[in-house]
Amino acid sequence: MTSTTTSQVPAGQRSFLQKRLALLGAVLGVIHVLGLTFQAASTLAHGALNTPIYLMAAAAAISLGLLVVARGPVRPTGTLRVIEGGMLLVTAMVIGLIGHAVPSSYLPLLIDPEGAEGALRHFAALRPTGAYVYVSTACIIAATHVFVLRAALVPSSARRTLGLTIAGGVVLGGTFALPIPWWAADRALWAALPAGSGFGMATITAVWWAMTTIVCVVLSKVIHGLRREIRSARRLGQYQLEAKLGEGGMGVVYRAQHALLRRPTAIKLLQPDKVGEDSLARFEREVQLTATLTHPNTITIFDYGRTPDGVFYYAMELLDGASLGDVVALDGPQPPGRVVHVLRAMAGALQEAHGRGLVHRDVKPGNIVLCDHGGEPDVPMLLDFGLVKRVDGGADVAVTQAHTITGTPAYLAPEVIRSADAATAASDLYALGAVAYFMVTATHVFEGGTVVEVCAHHLHTPPEPPSELLGDEVPASLEQLILQMLDKDPAARPPSARAVLDRLEALEGVGPWTLAKRTAWWDAHGAALRAQAPAPASGTADTVFVDMRAR
Repeated sequence: MTSTTTSQVPAGQRSFLQKRLALLGAVLGVIHVLGLTFQAASTLAHGALNTPIYLMAAAAAISLGLLVVARGPVRPTGTLRVIEGGMLLVTAMVIGLIGHAVPSSYLPLLIDPEGAEGALRHFAALRPTGAYVYVSTACIIAATHVFVLRAALVPSSARRTLGLTIAGGVVLGGTFALPIPWWAADRALWAALPAGSGFGMATITAVWWAMTTIVCVVLSKVIHGLRREIRSARRLGQYQLEAKLGEGGMGVVYRAQHALLRRPTAIKLLQPDKVGEDSLARFEREVQLTATLTHPNTITIFDYGRTPDGVFYYAMELLDGASLGDVVALDGPQPPGRVVHVLRAMAGALQEAHGRGLVHRDVKPGNIVLCDHGGEPDVPMLLDFGLVKRVDGGADVAVTQAHTITGTPAYLAPEVIRSADAATAASDLYALGAVAYFMVTATHVFEGGTVVEVCAHHLHTPPEPPSELLGDEVPASLEQLILQMLDKDPAARPPSARAVLDRLEALEGVGPWTLAKRTAWWDAHGAALRAQAPAPASGTADTVFVDMRAR
């Protein structure tokens, strides 16, 4: 992939970088706080707080400061990289100062160990040179942990890691190799050290840090390479996945955006654990058949294809709204005018599908979305033709297994329960009648503790009229149409979706669902529905590229 400027880096990648910086700050903060606590307890047992304690507190504050900054709003990538680099270099300098401060703080003991007691006796016995090497080596190891943790946690190219680690080594080594002129105790310590001690410490630091640099670069190269390979493995089309919207029996749906057209899109992928010849055949058939439908209340298919490893996907328009199921769950029984509004749109969509010899077989509230479409609010859209079937004698992929029920139990027609192969246009009208019943009453036609019980009701139990269930007056003409669509005998239902449309036009006593009513409803309930929308599954944004040769 070519490099991009900060402004061109997707927000998802910046968010991921920021989260990893926050994680680095949290881990280092915990480590520094634990070390500070131990050192403070040890020091207080033998006297007052001293310079090393303050420096260790500063190191902890820097790490926790990184955590606080990185947990804020998403920042430009350049800003994040400056904060990251500054934190590392300042931390290296503070660790270097600690390497000076610890021996200097115990200078009297190092020169005259006779006064040392308890835990200090071993340290004092090292004398100035040994103590300086001992403490400085410990600080170098501490700095190594900081830079190795950064390489492991923060996404970065090997080149950037190389530059940052070398810069950190220069700061750390420079701090170790030179006395601090304004620090009287450190000047006294260096005066007590043999000549050439600074050169020796610089050499030790350089050798150790060379090994640290190699480890950090390899870590970054491997981890950065793995992330790049993962993105490459998901190259399906020029789409950038942004958030998981949901999943169903056939696949997982993500919100996405076309890299060039910048068009909001929904991408549907077959779930990896359901990959198989039958599943792939049905999934591919879904998009091919749905792509032939052009009704304004049927979702539009933009693109489809397969990944190099055989996972099938398709891109469709992203609907800005909520499922009918969510609407009823939030608002309860719907006005008759809105019920007719939805029925008219769905009957029109089914009319086109049935005219092309296609049966949906999964009409339900979850597959009907009320959305803002073309600037008009509350437009019903029919989606998810995952169980679509040809009934016009054309070639059909035989993917339904014997002795199985295909569809959603609460919306299954009796004949489909007896035999999945018996699905016809009349079966879709039965399901649409069940959807209308759900809108009017906010309950399913039949409830039951098990699928078998629900199916038994569909087969044998007459539906309770909505007016009796609610105890309210429901327009008689609308109730009659709903109950006719729910007739056990397919022949007794309306003969076609066109006939349902005609009946809807002739209904009496049903007030219109006007544009003003639609707008008012969404103004009142839109915020609550948006609050129920699924959150992104990941802060990362994966890019998907079209495999033109496979097309």
